[in-house]
Amino acid sequence: MQLLRENYPSFEDFAIAINPDTQVDCAADERGSIMNDYSTLALLDKAYGSGAASSWLVPAIANLNTFTGSKNMNDDQTKKLATLIAQEYKEMKYSVMQLFFYRFKCGHFGKFYGKVDPMVITCALKDFAIECEQKRQEYLNEEYEARKKEEDDFRQDVYRKWYEFSNEFKEHIVEVDKKVLDDIYIEKIYFADKCILLSVTKDQYDLLEGIYSNPYFLVFKKYFPDITIQYRLRKVLSPAELLQSENSKKTLLTANEEKIAISSARAVIDNTYKLDKSGLVLLRDAFRKRYGCFPEDFLSKHKNNDK
Repeated sequence: MQLLRENYPSFEDFAIAINPDTQVDCAADERGSIMNDYSTLALLDKAYGSGAASSWLVPAIANLNTFTGSKNMNDDQTKKLATLIAQEYKEMKYSVMQLFFYRFKCGHFGKFYGKVDPMVITCALKDFAIECEQKRQEYLNEEYEARKKEEDDFRQDVYRKWYEFSNEFKEHIVEVDKKVLDDIYIEKIYFADKCILLSVTKDQYDLLEGIYSNPYFLVFKKYFPDITIQYRLRKVLSPAELLQSENSKKTLLTANEEKIAISSARAVIDNTYKLDKSGLVLLRDAFRKRYGCFPEDFLSKHKNNDK
């Protein structure tokens, strides 16, 4: 509402700016009219006082009558129709209402030969609202698919660049420390925050943020200029603890964790994210470190629950 009042301080300002002549502008950008953050009729009443929405609709309906040559509605009927529409469709954006009047004039709802009355308009508006909601869902699905593809591409790019980054970074560290840093792996990738969560030991963290912090930072920023890093410290297990941990992986998993792990294993095997060879190797290794074995072995051990 604040933005509405900033753009149009008074109802008169709004009514002058958003008039029947601007219906063609809303039609020129159908997607924007449906999806953008335009104010609803209810918000017009809230911003300018009760009755603002119906007052704005009156000239739009009158303009429609003039355009169609209709003589079936007097002024009183026009005002009552405006009030009914403002109440029944109070959650409709004014941009979408503009789109309706434009489409009515273009004959989307049939030819009426000068016999346009309130019921003709309300019936057409009812059909339009259904069509508009279907179109909105189409746009939402398109946006979802676009975001999903962007997220998949982002993750694949991170895994690919991580392989390249690791190779270049190792050129800056002494031989004795290379093995220590070998099993650093990406635990999670946060697309929205553009962040990588690394699983590291305390020794690895101390090396990365200590004596190798300068080359680590420079090389990382070369490959990931817009990405930040978070760490999760993991415990280093003794050989005996490691063996016990691997043998007890299945019993330690809750039903929900097992379901997630099975889904993750299938995603790795099927290469759901369409990673290249280096990215897939890193992902398989990350799975092994998390669950104690590779995806194929995990599914074999949990085949009774892999449905």
